[in-house]
Amino acid sequence: PTTPHHTPALIGLTPSAFSMSSGEEAADCPYINDYCRERQNSVVKCYWTSNKGRILRSERAFKQGDIIFREPPLHIVAEQKGNKAFERLQELCTQQTQIFEYEPLWYWAALCSLKPSLLPSGETTLRAVDEDKHRKLLLLYHEEVPEASEACKLLVKE
Repeated sequence: PTTPHHTPALIGLTPSAFSMSSGEEAADCPYINDYCRERQNSVVKCYWTSNKGRILRSERAFKQGDIIFREPPLHIVAEQKGNKAFERLQELCTQQTQIFEYEPLWYWAALCSLKPSLLPSGETTLRAVDEDKHRKLLLLYHEEVPEASEACKLLVKE
C-alpha cells in the first residue's frame, strides 16, 4: 500500500525502462508530454514501455485525495435528429444488423471525429474536428481485439 506523500512504485520498471525509444516516438509521447507541460504543469509524464505501451508516471508525490489534474471532455457527440446523415445511419443500422453490430451513436461518434481532409469535398451534414482534436482522438485508438476473452464471455453469460 502507498502512504501519503509517496508515489507508488512501478513494479518491474526500472529507470532505464523509461528511456526515449522509437516506440515512444511512435506512441506520440513527446506530443503528450508537451500537452501535459502546457496544460497540467507537468505533474505527469508519458513514457513508453515495451511490456505496457504508453503509461503516465507521476513527476511528484501526492497526498491521498489530491487532485492530480482535471480535463474537460475531449469530444462530445449526441444524436442529431433532423440531420440527413444521422437519419440514414439509423436506417442502415436498423436494416442491416448483420453489418452494423453497434448502436448508431457509436458509428456517428466515429463520423463526427473526422478532420476536414478526411471528409468529401462539399460535405455539409458532418462537422469536422480540427487537426489537433483529431490527433488527440487518435491517441485513444486501440487495435481491434480479435476475440473476446474468457472473462468477457463469462460476464456476458452471467
